Amino acid sequence: MVEQPGASGPGQRVAGLEFRGHGRQPLSTGVFHPRRSPGPGPANPWRISQYLVGLALLLALGVVALYLGRPWWQRGQQAWQHWRAARQAAWERSAAWAWEQVPGQLKQQPPQLGALYLWCRRSSGRLDLASLGPRLRALLQACYGPAPHAGAALEQLRQALPALHAEGTPQAPSQGHGLRPLNPRHEKDFP
Repeated sequence: MVEQPGASGPGQRVAGLEFRGHGRQPLSTGVFHPRRSPGPGPANPWRISQYLVGLALLLALGVVALYLGRPWWQRGQQAWQHWRAARQAAWERSAAWAWEQVPGQLKQQPPQLGALYLWCRRSSGRLDLASLGPRLRALLQACYGPAPHAGAALEQLRQALPALHAEGTPQAPSQGHGLRPLNPRHEKDFP
């Protein structure tokens, strides 16, 4: 314990650490000394840590940033959802998606060919399955012809699907249109 000069009573001690050096006065660290108020009055023992003040300010700034950034977050989230929906819709309009539906539809009872027609239309632009080749035509004739042998023909059709897909889709010939250019600039632009 260290005696404080100017304490209210003689011999009154305040809690603290003291170090004694060689022939020097005791050195007080002041670690346990309460801070005294600048003006007259009792000592003020409450101190607020700078760390806690900084943490409170950081928390307050975070709350304000979240409040002010909410509209941007909502717009970004909405744009992302629209982008995902557009990608999903584009995927469902593709020939690859239609091809993925073919095996499942052939396993249904009765077997469906809607996905096969859809794949044919999306991949080649044609509406009939006859453009896919004579082998498929023979399998479909066996499944749905006058004397149907559906069990064996459907199994052969399911086994022929990878080969059918690997053969590729028949390409529709690109047809040019018969219209002249709207604003021809050079002589070579005329047909």
